[in-house]
Amino acid sequence: MHQQITILLVEDEPIVRLATKRKLERFGYAVETAEDGLSAVSMMETLPRVDLILMDIDLGSGIDGTEAAKRILQTRTIPIVFHTSHSEREMVDRVRNITRYGYVLKDSGDFVLQSSVEMALDLFSAHLAQNAATEAHRESESRYRSLFENRHTQMFVIDPETMRIMDANPAASLFYGYAHDKLVRMLITDINILTAEEIQAEMEVARLEQRNHFLFKHRLASGEIRSVEVHSGPISYGEKTYLYSIIIDVTARTAAEEALARSE
Repeated sequence: MHQQITILLVEDEPIVRLATKRKLERFGYAVETAEDGLSAVSMMETLPRVDLILMDIDLGSGIDGTEAAKRILQTRTIPIVFHTSHSEREMVDRVRNITRYGYVLKDSGDFVLQSSVEMALDLFSAHLAQNAATEAHRESESRYRSLFENRHTQMFVIDPETMRIMDANPAASLFYGYAHDKLVRMLITDINILTAEEIQAEMEVARLEQRNHFLFKHRLASGEIRSVEVHSGPISYGEKTYLYSIIIDVTARTAAEEALARSE
């Protein structure tokens, strides 16, 4: 049985705090609450389990949400999603420098809030999986295979020289709509809508570990185009270096961000 995910909600307005707490509980999460930034920092030192923080930026007196997030991230690795009424581009850029896990407006509606939380959890899980998978491969091929096969997040192993998909987990087959034996006969150029030259250049960046985070458009077997966030880095098999890629569907989040940009 899976343990219930716990969210720490940091919100200074009592009515908003209660309403948001009830929404999150309807989504199936356990919710702890803090009414200011200092309380949030303190609670993160004592709570036995917190999987994600949903943080307002304006928190009344004391430290604001951005400062609270910085202090928490000094001692804890945890996804933080900012939940705010601010839509100014400067504010978006400001919080983006603190966390890559999300930014959602308070009036965006239940679907966007739920999608933002789910996306942040998936992204955090992907980060942990990528680190663990590399370590697992060093220790044991069977342990690596178990991790690769059992993750619910889409994963590929790609040869950066030929651009061939060398391996794909069941989640990738389900997402892209191809059977495993079909996927491992394909090239990443069959999925990524960039040109082969553009893809090759991006894979070289990942291989050299100059950057491990990419935003692409991928084509499913149905022909549908989805926005994806790819986290990629090198992994060695004997004398050969491949790219281990974790793919997260960010179509809903991208649509929300584009809607926000159009409203400005």
